[in-house]
Amino acid sequence: MKNSVQKTCISLLIAGAFLYQVPSSSATYNLVVDGSKKQGHLPHFWSECVGTGTMIYCLKPEWQVAAKIGAEEAGFKRVRGHGILIGWNGTDNTGIMTLNGGAATYNWTNLDKVVDYLLSINLQPSIELSFMPKALQSNGVTSKPNDWNAWRDLIQEMVLHCIDRWGEEEVLSWYWEVWNEYDYSGFWNGTEQDYYMLYQKAAEGAKSANSKIIIGGPVTTGPHNLQKFVDYCKTNNVPYDLLANHYYGEAPGTSTDPVRIRDENRTRSDVIRLSGKKVYSLNTEFNSTYTGQGGNTDPNVISMDSHKNAPFVVKCVKLIIDDFLTGQYTFPDMLSYWAISDVFDESGTNKGSWVEMNNYRPFGAVFGLINYQGIRKATFNAFKMLHMMGDTLLSVTGGSNDTDGADAFATVNADTSKVAVIVYNFYKDLNGTGGENSVNLTVQNLPFPHGNVKVARYLVDETHSNAYGVWLEKGKPQANGNGWDAVVNAQQLYEIDAEPAEFEYDGTAFTTSMTLGRYAVYLLVLEKDLSSAAVNPEIRRTGDDVIERKGNLITLRNLPDNRQVSLVVYDARGRVLSRYEQAPHTIDLSRNNSPGLYLIGIETAGINIVKKCHVW
Repeated sequence: MKNSVQKTCISLLIAGAFLYQVPSSSATYNLVVDGSKKQGHLPHFWSECVGTGTMIYCLKPEWQVAAKIGAEEAGFKRVRGHGILIGWNGTDNTGIMTLNGGAATYNWTNLDKVVDYLLSINLQPSIELSFMPKALQSNGVTSKPNDWNAWRDLIQEMVLHCIDRWGEEEVLSWYWEVWNEYDYSGFWNGTEQDYYMLYQKAAEGAKSANSKIIIGGPVTTGPHNLQKFVDYCKTNNVPYDLLANHYYGEAPGTSTDPVRIRDENRTRSDVIRLSGKKVYSLNTEFNSTYTGQGGNTDPNVISMDSHKNAPFVVKCVKLIIDDFLTGQYTFPDMLSYWAISDVFDESGTNKGSWVEMNNYRPFGAVFGLINYQGIRKATFNAFKMLHMMGDTLLSVTGGSNDTDGADAFATVNADTSKVAVIVYNFYKDLNGTGGENSVNLTVQNLPFPHGNVKVARYLVDETHSNAYGVWLEKGKPQANGNGWDAVVNAQQLYEIDAEPAEFEYDGTAFTTSMTLGRYAVYLLVLEKDLSSAAVNPEIRRTGDDVIERKGNLITLRNLPDNRQVSLVVYDARGRVLSRYEQAPHTIDLSRNNSPGLYLIGIETAGINIVKKCHVW
């Protein structure tokens, strides 16, 4: 298959003409990835957290479907939302705290239910300490407490309870934010100084429970008040371990601008650098606009349902990467999309989500990545693509940078078995036309030994991985109505069926070409074929001399007792599923993998061993 590389460009040009059917391209981009130029570690900051609106919605079955999909397919690690102290905003049905003659009693029932569920699906809570419990309200649910010491004690007791129930190690890995957007009147009716006191007393309570708790603020609508918060804490000797704010891409007219998300990260990065402190950097809410509560027909809200938010998200990530590579700015520790599900409400009542109050409309311009019926939106598929990226950046040249048009970033994973290149085409005017661009992509100096390499390609655009587009095409059917099956089928990430599906790598650059619509994301994945011993002369087949299977247990035999090994579990296509560094001699594969055919790779003393194994 030596000629497969030369055929790649031709075959994908043909595939591109079939897939996109555009009359012409407005520009041509020549993107070059250099696998020999590593540019540092890339943390997956975009999957560290995802938002949810009111936290008690975590108990709704429809929300739980979305959360589980998000954790499994997009790699989300945490969930953040409002009202953990009160339940339904404005009604305080939680009863988390009561005061009787000055003595406080606490009820953690709903807190326990929410956190227990999240942890059961491998999601952590990112705690937003809001809103004011009824027993402490001085002027409603968004007010300062009527007793500062009782507020401090509430937070102290909450931290102590969490540690007692879920363990110190677990709780000390959570982020704790004090309140939500005190600079917005809908969430805070006190003064700025009132908020500073609210924060100070909360931090005192949390640190009294455990000095290592990670807590901070000011959780404002933008980065504009970060420096004032830092100055207050420094002047009053108040501890803080994180700086958090929100920011959205909303721009004038019909636009949404990823540069805004890049720039707010610059501000927070600068404030942290000038503070001289090592603190966590969080954007705990971002999206194309902050008006996605449901029913809004503005283009940057409709984009939450359509394919147009997919390249918006990827470009936000790419611009932050570009900043990091200048050496002037740091990655955020969290860039949290708002929100995971259309099972969403922050209006202050228990009447149900916008979707529930509008005849369960499948798409209604709500923030969520997954709709009420559990349908993955196009932007969710962009997050799924991002989750497939590796953790080491590779050099990419030739893109649009911070202007409209096409660009890309590329990675290699830790064991250098996979190179991934994500290409996007984005224009901030969401009502614009044209902008279909040609992209010539070259991946040179692949960090692979010579041998067979597998190729996979994925696409999100107007007609692929876009359930909303099919919903429109089918006349906006209700769930289970005529045409609904087509909507369900369109939700999955689309894998392009194109040749070659593999090629024999001999050091020649891999090249391919495509035409991307005005709003599109394309992912190319090149992986070493680990299913064959021919991949590398050092890899050899074994019988039962080293690897033995009994049920789900894999036992490594005939290794010296002091031999440290690394074990990698691959799927049948050679994709890494799990990696065990310094693996024990017996591994239970059922803990991390589903039934099916797997490849077990063992690395020890410079020898690589590969064996096929069924796990049931």
